[in-house]
Amino acid sequence: MRRIAFIIAACFIALVVAPAIAGAESVKVLILEKGFKNIPRPGETLKLLDGLRGDLLVGYSSYKGKIEVWRGKHGLYLVNELPLEDYVEGVVKAETGTDWALEALKAQAVIVRTYVVRSKLKGAGKKFHVTSTVMHQLYKGLNSDPMVSSAVAQTTNEILTFKGSPIMAFYHSTSGGMTELPEEVFGKSYPYLKSVRADGKLSPMSVWARRIPLTEIARAFGLKNLMDVRVASLTATGRARELTLTGNPSV
Repeated sequence: MRRIAFIIAACFIALVVAPAIAGAESVKVLILEKGFKNIPRPGETLKLLDGLRGDLLVGYSSYKGKIEVWRGKHGLYLVNELPLEDYVEGVVKAETGTDWALEALKAQAVIVRTYVVRSKLKGAGKKFHVTSTVMHQLYKGLNSDPMVSSAVAQTTNEILTFKGSPIMAFYHSTSGGMTELPEEVFGKSYPYLKSVRADGKLSPMSVWARRIPLTEIARAFGLKNLMDVRVASLTATGRARELTLTGNPSV
């Protein structure tokens, strides 16, 4: 999961061993390739075509467990159901580096587990709980790293809670020097997520730039002769919140 994220205010949360809250020995993952394509539309009717146990190769990733094939109006959807702790291992492996210390891997395992438990509770009864991409958490199949396995095993069933419920456990690879307030990104505040300074210089994405031609912006907004783009307002951390575009509407 790569996104603008936050630092948890630890004074508000508790680390608990909560198999009853996890409540689920398994998790269902919608397998997606790059680009977040082939996601069921809201309200789309899905029909189960087949279910099997074995190995599924998608792109360069191999998935094990129960594989369900669903057909919808816009195509076929592949869902991998597997044990919760196996999923946590797979995500920790995909989301971390080879040089991470054991304690860092253990912390990541708790966050990953918290995120998916909350997603499963909110998505009860749905065909899948999370996707395999950074839209939720990156999952590329089962883990093969013994150190990751040890980190997950040492934190089995541990999740972060606030007032007895799993927290919204956002995390990030690069903070840009300061984490953003959740209300600026999602329009909702969380008492345990605060904006703080965070040095992300070790990340290869700490400094980057992308140039977007005015013609591309104009086409996206249906404008002709786009003349100006200005920052209209900033967030509390100094990031652009709103832009003002000046041009002529397309006929």
